Amino acid sequence: MTPTHISVSYIPSAAAAERNLPQVLTHPQITNRLGKQNLFQLVELTAPQTADFLTNLVSRFVDHAKVQSLRDAGELGPEFEETTYPFTPAAHARFVDYWKRNPEDAKPRDITDRMNDAAFIAMKKASRLIDDAALETAGL
Repeated sequence: MTPTHISVSYIPSAAAAERNLPQVLTHPQITNRLGKQNLFQLVELTAPQTADFLTNLVSRFVDHAKVQSLRDAGELGPEFEETTYPFTPAAHARFVDYWKRNPEDAKPRDITDRMNDAAFIAMKKASRLIDDAALETAGL
C-alpha cells in the first residue's frame, strides 16, 4: 500500500475596520510570516460589481448542462431567465438592489451567505429558482 500525502491549509481572516484591527494582527512578526502581499482588505461592492460578482459566481460554479436539461424538461418554469439564474429576473433585481441599499455589507462573503439562505428557502419550497418570496423570507 502506497502512503498518501495529505496537505491541509487554511485562510485566516478577520473582520474589523482598519483602525479597530487587533494590534496582534499588525505586529511585524505576524505580517512578516503572512507576507504583506497576502494581506488585503475586502471592500464593499457597488451594485454593478455585485451583479458582475453574481454572474461570475454562477458561470464558474453552476453545471450549465444540467440547467439546460432542467429547462428543456420544463422544470424551471416560465420565470426562468438564463442571465439571472438561479434567480427569477425580479428577484435578481431585488437582490442586487438590496446590496445597493446596504453597501456597508456588500462583501462577497456576505453576498454568498445571503444567497445561500435564499436558495435554501427556495429549495424547501421545492422551487428551482430563487424568487421574491424566498428573498422576503430571507429578510432581503
